[in-house]
Amino acid sequence: MFVRFDHAGNQIAFCSTSADKIEEEQYYECPLGFDPIIHICRLINGTIEMTEPEPSNIEADEMQVMAIEQEYTDHEARGKAFCNRVRAYFVLKIVRNEISYNDALSIETQVADVLLQIRTGDWLSALRTLQSKIPVAPFTAQYHAELVGDIENYIIENYKSLH
Repeated sequence: MFVRFDHAGNQIAFCSTSADKIEEEQYYECPLGFDPIIHICRLINGTIEMTEPEPSNIEADEMQVMAIEQEYTDHEARGKAFCNRVRAYFVLKIVRNEISYNDALSIETQVADVLLQIRTGDWLSALRTLQSKIPVAPFTAQYHAELVGDIENYIIENYKSLH
């Protein structure tokens, strides 16, 4: 691969073989590993220096979007596990005769929207939704406070984009 520079030493063209070169122009052989899509070359004092371009704002934004997207993928996976744990918690309470099946069903109905938000990885929205709810028996203030605390702890420990 060959590269051509302007009078200031900036890369202005490249070609893949010597047959592609324009005869009246001076080309230099590209450094080993040169990729015209990724690298930029400059001619400084007769030496070719190859650098990687600075990411554009669009590329930087895309990288940030991808990082946040990965966080939500992680939040979603942990949300599914958390919802299964909540379910197991109430099943155990039923088995121990601490609450009835109907009580557990009533509680699940009252927090179904919160658990759906958690299951899809949106713990912040789940917290806001839960905080706006007034506990109605059998969903006691104690269960409400425990669930709020669990969600708040998760957010503090796992929401990197907020720190």
